[in-house]
Amino acid sequence: MKNFNYRVLIISALIFGVFTFLSLRIAVSLEEGIGIYGLIGIIAAKSFEVLCFPIIIIFQLLNIRVKFPIVIIGFIIDCLFYGLLAERVFYLVRRKRKFPHVPTEK
Repeated sequence: MKNFNYRVLIISALIFGVFTFLSLRIAVSLEEGIGIYGLIGIIAAKSFEVLCFPIIIIFQLLNIRVKFPIVIIGFIIDCLFYGLLAERVFYLVRRKRKFPHVPTEK
């Protein structure tokens, strides 16, 4: 990959990690009936299913019994995956801004 920016990868992976942890906490508390969070809490709880997508969902589909250390490793891999996607989107947006479209006259 050309022009790979590790700083953007790490920052975006950390942001996704914090949001994944918060959405996990809200999802668990809503399942247990402990907290009332309103619309934002429900959206955050439902977004947990999206944020844990690649690794944790694969474990569930394969009926692998997941223990705590594997879940933590899975969350780290998921956050790095989403951080990589965010870095590539950032690169594409930045590249498009560098070379604006120049209209040609006919």
